[in-house]
Amino acid sequence: MGMFRRATRKAGKIRMALCSTSGGGKTHSALLIASGLVKHEFQPGKVDEDGEPVPSIVVIDSENSSAELEVGKPGIPAFGHANITAPFTPMKYTQMIEAAAKEVGPDGVVIVDSLSHAWSMEGGALDMKDMAAKKVSGNTWAGWRDVTPIHNAMVDAIIQAPCHVIVTMRMKSDYVQGEDDRGRKTIQKKGTKVIQRDGMEYEFTVVLEMEKDGHVAFVTSSGKDRTSLFDGRNFVPTKKDGEML
Repeated sequence: MGMFRRATRKAGKIRMALCSTSGGGKTHSALLIASGLVKHEFQPGKVDEDGEPVPSIVVIDSENSSAELEVGKPGIPAFGHANITAPFTPMKYTQMIEAAAKEVGPDGVVIVDSLSHAWSMEGGALDMKDMAAKKVSGNTWAGWRDVTPIHNAMVDAIIQAPCHVIVTMRMKSDYVQGEDDRGRKTIQKKGTKVIQRDGMEYEFTVVLEMEKDGHVAFVTSSGKDRTSLFDGRNFVPTKKDGEML
């Protein structure tokens, strides 16, 4: 076949995004799914400086240690934990994702909770764009010229990580301007929107939205599931979902 070979389906590393408004159960669900993705809760034969076994799952936490509130809940595995604090620059995320991937090894899971901070919170991509634009008389496009490569490097760190990666992303209500039957301008709620760069969902293998009531996950019409394991399902994530993946 010359330069081409017959395509085959191979095992790969999961890139998953869990998206919801506050209280949707993203962190809890990410940990449950991660527990099913790993073969061993602790890395075989590996101990830390205190002689304690090293978990196969780590959480990069931008929510002021909120992930540690999950410790001890039913089904929640042991996990390593590190806070990421303001400024929430994409560069800082890149460094921590790369360090976490090295820590857990190819059989582990890195959870980034949440990736939205690297976009809209203090020091995130939007802040960086505004600061860059001010240097060139408010030229927004010039500002993005400086920031986009930095944000892309963070995305590449997720895609190229040798382990599984699960990220959480916040959602907000999305509004559009319209007109009523009298031609007057109105603001209408269109639905919800992920707080990250437009099109970010295309970077992941699976993108699930979660409802606040009941923590039910599903693939939306604009979502994504390249595994075909979750299409048409409305479910509360468990360890078994990680095992299926």
